[in-house]
Amino acid sequence: MKQHNPLEHFELHPLIELKLLGIDISVNKAVIMMWIVCILIPCIFVLAVRGRRMIPTRLQSLTEISIEFLRNMVIDNMGEKGLKFFFLPFFFTVALTGLEIFIAFIQAYIFTILTCVYIGEAIEMH
Repeated sequence: MKQHNPLEHFELHPLIELKLLGIDISVNKAVIMMWIVCILIPCIFVLAVRGRRMIPTRLQSLTEISIEFLRNMVIDNMGEKGLKFFFLPFFFTVALTGLEIFIAFIQAYIFTILTCVYIGEAIEMH
């Protein structure tokens, strides 16, 4: 009889196995989801600015809110003169968002493992 492993659901199995200089850079479901997010965000922005209207659509409003948020963050941190460097922080923010997605995946995976270990130890104690 096979024993049930609670972590089995969260294991990442490589869909495409790749190695670069001895480092495993295989493609799995998490990598594919990150690629989808990195493609989806620019597509949303392109669709939002495509059909400009006098009264903005919901998508245009969402895009404008996110751009204004970044613009105000630049003004708060760098002042009005920092606006000439606006696109550098904008692209930097997009890159950091990708990094944050990656870190979130790692934290979620580690949290899942630790939770299962703690629950397993708690069950063994009683």
